[in-house]
Amino acid sequence: MKLLLKKTQDIQNAKRLNKLFNRPYVEEVTIELGLNPIQKRAIEDKVLDLFNECGCKWGSIGLILPFFSSVTILSILYPFQWKFLLWALGISILASALAKIAGLLLSHIKLGNILDQLERTEAFKSTLKTENHGSTM
Repeated sequence: MKLLLKKTQDIQNAKRLNKLFNRPYVEEVTIELGLNPIQKRAIEDKVLDLFNECGCKWGSIGLILPFFSSVTILSILYPFQWKFLLWALGISILASALAKIAGLLLSHIKLGNILDQLERTEAFKSTLKTENHGSTM
């Protein structure tokens, strides 16, 4: 899917697509809102990254860190037993799922904030255009 943000309605449509789960995959983001080129490119890249964020970075941290931590802690507290690996695996799978959801939630919030800022900026610009349009200066 290609995302074109050209007017306020486009931004509102993009906000509707920003779901916690089942966000659509976006191939390309194009912003035509009168921003300077550097700012425009940075926002396009950020929106693209956040739309396609799957939470895998957070999930992998949530898988690896708790696994080794729990094996280490259990081995320090008790003589090593093979069942520690099963406990550590169970703990790390649960932590991985929670971390993945946290990563999705974080990207959802960040994307929502960026789209809100774009919408406010566009609304402000259109307000200025309508106010200056009727002036006799």
